[in-house]
Amino acid sequence: GNRHLLDHYGRATRAVALSLLEPDVTTRVNALFSDLNGVAIYSATGTHWEEQAPDYWNMSTDIRTTATVLWAMARQKPESDLLPNIVRWLMEVRGEYAASRRLYWESTHTTSWVLTGLVAYMRATGELRGEFDYTVALNGKVLLEGEVSADNIYESQRLHIEIAELRGD
Repeated sequence: GNRHLLDHYGRATRAVALSLLEPDVTTRVNALFSDLNGVAIYSATGTHWEEQAPDYWNMSTDIRTTATVLWAMARQKPESDLLPNIVRWLMEVRGEYAASRRLYWESTHTTSWVLTGLVAYMRATGELRGEFDYTVALNGKVLLEGEVSADNIYESQRLHIEIAELRGD
Protein backbone atom coordinates (compact mmCIF):
# COMPACT_ATOMS: atom_id res chain seq x y z
CA GLY A 1 0.00 0.00 0.00
CA ASN A 2 2.91 2.37 0.53
CA ARG A 3 4.90 1.45 -2.57
CA HIS A 4 4.41 4.99 -3.89
CA LEU A 5 6.86 6.09 -1.18
CA LEU A 6 9.66 4.02 -2.72
CA ASP A 7 12.13 5.38 -5.25
CA HIS A 8 12.21 3.56 -8.58
CA TYR A 9 15.29 1.54 -7.64
CA GLY A 10 13.54 0.61 -4.37
CA ARG A 11 10.55 -0.73 -6.30
CA ALA A 12 12.83 -2.82 -8.51
CA THR A 13 14.76 -4.21 -5.55
CA ARG A 14 11.55 -4.92 -3.66
CA ALA A 15 10.12 -6.79 -6.66
CA VAL A 16 13.11 -9.15 -6.63
CA ALA A 17 12.93 -9.59 -2.85
CA LEU A 18 9.21 -10.38 -2.96
CA SER A 19 9.66 -12.87 -5.78
CA LEU A 20 12.31 -14.68 -3.72
CA LEU A 21 10.23 -14.64 -0.52
CA GLU A 22 6.89 -15.52 -2.13
CA PRO A 23 7.57 -17.04 -5.56
CA ASP A 24 3.96 -18.20 -6.01
CA VAL A 25 2.41 -14.81 -5.22
CA THR A 26 2.91 -12.50 -8.20
CA THR A 27 0.35 -9.75 -7.65
CA ARG A 28 2.63 -7.42 -5.66
CA VAL A 29 5.59 -8.03 -7.97
CA ASN A 30 3.41 -7.33 -11.01
CA ALA A 31 2.12 -4.14 -9.39
CA LEU A 32 5.67 -2.91 -8.79
CA PHE A 33 6.66 -3.57 -12.39
CA SER A 34 3.47 -1.92 -13.60
CA ASP A 35 4.42 1.17 -11.59
CA LEU A 36 7.89 1.13 -13.12
CA ASN A 37 6.54 0.74 -16.66
CA GLY A 38 4.23 3.70 -16.07
CA VAL A 39 7.07 6.09 -15.21
CA ALA A 40 9.65 4.86 -17.71
CA ILE A 41 11.07 7.49 -20.05
CA TYR A 42 11.12 6.38 -23.68
CA SER A 43 13.35 8.01 -26.29
CA ALA A 44 15.29 7.24 -29.46
CA THR A 45 18.31 6.37 -27.31
CA GLY A 46 16.41 3.82 -25.22
CA THR A 47 14.40 3.53 -22.03
CA HIS A 48 15.41 4.78 -18.61
CA TRP A 49 14.12 5.98 -15.24
CA GLU A 50 14.75 9.24 -13.44
CA GLU A 51 14.34 9.64 -9.71
CA GLN A 52 12.35 12.60 -8.35
CA ALA A 53 15.23 13.77 -6.14
CA PRO A 54 18.84 12.75 -5.56
CA ASP A 55 19.38 10.19 -2.80
CA TYR A 56 22.96 10.85 -1.75
CA TRP A 57 22.85 8.46 1.19
CA ASN A 58 22.15 5.54 -1.16
CA MET A 59 24.44 6.80 -3.94
CA SER A 60 21.46 6.85 -6.25
CA THR A 61 21.70 8.19 -9.77
CA ASP A 62 19.39 7.80 -12.75
CA ILE A 63 21.94 5.46 -14.34
CA ARG A 64 22.11 3.29 -11.21
CA THR A 65 18.32 3.28 -10.97
CA THR A 66 17.98 2.22 -14.61
CA ALA A 67 20.57 -0.52 -14.09
CA THR A 68 18.69 -1.75 -11.02
CA VAL A 69 15.43 -1.89 -13.00
CA LEU A 70 17.27 -3.80 -15.76
CA TRP A 71 18.57 -6.29 -13.18
CA ALA A 72 15.13 -6.81 -11.65
CA MET A 73 13.27 -6.95 -14.95
CA ALA A 74 15.74 -9.38 -16.52
CA ARG A 75 15.30 -11.67 -13.52
CA GLN A 76 11.53 -11.43 -13.19
CA LYS A 77 10.25 -10.37 -16.62
CA PRO A 78 12.80 -11.75 -19.13
CA GLU A 79 10.21 -11.60 -21.91
CA SER A 80 9.83 -7.82 -21.56
CA ASP A 81 10.24 -5.80 -24.74
CA LEU A 82 11.83 -3.03 -22.66
CA LEU A 83 15.04 -4.96 -21.95
CA PRO A 84 16.93 -4.20 -25.19
CA ASN A 85 15.96 -0.53 -24.95
CA ILE A 86 17.19 -0.31 -21.36
CA VAL A 87 20.53 -1.82 -22.42
CA ARG A 88 20.72 0.61 -25.35
CA TRP A 89 20.22 3.59 -23.02
CA LEU A 90 22.83 2.36 -20.54
CA MET A 91 25.38 1.88 -23.32
CA GLU A 92 24.55 5.32 -24.71
CA VAL A 93 25.10 7.18 -21.43
CA ARG A 94 28.37 5.38 -20.89
CA GLY A 95 29.80 7.41 -23.75
CA GLU A 96 28.98 10.66 -21.98
CA TYR A 97 31.29 9.72 -19.13
CA ALA A 98 33.94 7.86 -21.07
CA ALA A 99 35.12 9.56 -24.23
CA SER A 100 37.63 6.75 -24.60
CA ARG A 101 34.70 4.25 -24.71
CA ARG A 102 36.06 2.32 -21.75
CA LEU A 103 33.67 0.10 -19.84
CA TYR A 104 32.69 2.37 -16.98
CA TRP A 105 30.04 4.87 -16.11
CA GLU A 106 30.03 7.77 -13.67
CA SER A 107 31.35 5.89 -10.63
CA THR A 108 32.50 2.44 -9.59
CA HIS A 109 29.25 2.02 -7.65
CA THR A 110 27.15 2.81 -10.71
CA THR A 111 29.37 0.67 -12.94
CA SER A 112 28.94 -2.34 -10.65
CA TRP A 113 25.15 -2.00 -10.83
CA VAL A 114 25.21 -1.61 -14.61
CA LEU A 115 27.36 -4.72 -14.98
CA THR A 116 25.06 -6.63 -12.62
CA GLY A 117 22.10 -5.62 -14.77
CA LEU A 118 23.88 -6.52 -18.00
CA VAL A 119 24.81 -9.97 -16.69
CA ALA A 120 21.19 -10.59 -15.68
CA TYR A 121 20.15 -9.48 -19.17
CA MET A 122 22.69 -11.82 -20.80
CA ARG A 123 21.37 -14.71 -18.69
CA ALA A 124 17.77 -13.86 -19.62
CA THR A 125 18.49 -13.67 -23.35
CA GLY A 126 20.70 -16.75 -23.45
CA GLU A 127 23.80 -14.86 -24.51
CA LEU A 128 25.83 -16.78 -21.95
CA ARG A 129 25.23 -20.00 -23.89
CA GLY A 130 28.00 -18.84 -26.19
CA GLU A 131 27.62 -20.06 -29.73
CA PHE A 132 30.01 -18.03 -31.87
CA ASP A 133 33.45 -17.94 -33.47
CA TYR A 134 35.96 -15.16 -32.92
CA THR A 135 39.11 -13.79 -34.50
CA VAL A 136 41.57 -11.34 -32.96
CA ALA A 137 43.73 -9.47 -35.44
CA LEU A 138 46.32 -6.74 -35.09
CA ASN A 139 47.83 -4.82 -37.98
CA GLY A 140 46.18 -7.20 -40.41
CA LYS A 141 47.70 -10.30 -38.79
CA VAL A 142 45.47 -12.91 -37.12
CA LEU A 143 46.75 -13.50 -33.59
CA LEU A 144 44.03 -15.67 -32.11
CA GLU A 145 41.02 -17.59 -33.37
CA GLY A 146 38.55 -19.76 -31.58
CA GLU A 147 35.07 -20.96 -30.97
CA VAL A 148 32.95 -20.26 -27.92
CA SER A 149 30.38 -22.79 -26.81
CA ALA A 150 28.52 -23.63 -23.62
CA ASP A 151 31.40 -25.99 -22.74
CA ASN A 152 34.09 -23.30 -22.73
CA ILE A 153 32.28 -19.99 -22.23
CA TYR A 154 33.88 -19.39 -18.84
CA GLU A 155 37.41 -20.06 -20.10
CA SER A 156 39.56 -17.09 -20.95
CA GLN A 157 42.32 -16.61 -23.46
CA ARG A 158 45.35 -14.47 -22.73
CA LEU A 159 47.17 -12.69 -25.50
CA HIS A 160 50.36 -10.71 -24.94
CA ILE A 161 51.58 -8.20 -27.52
CA GLU A 162 54.90 -6.39 -27.26
CA ILE A 163 54.45 -2.67 -27.49
CA ALA A 164 56.96 -2.56 -30.34
CA GLU A 165 54.49 -4.57 -32.44
CA LEU A 166 51.86 -1.85 -32.24
CA ARG A 167 51.71 0.58 -35.14
CA GLY A 168 50.76 4.16 -34.55
CA ASP A 169 48.90 4.68 -37.85
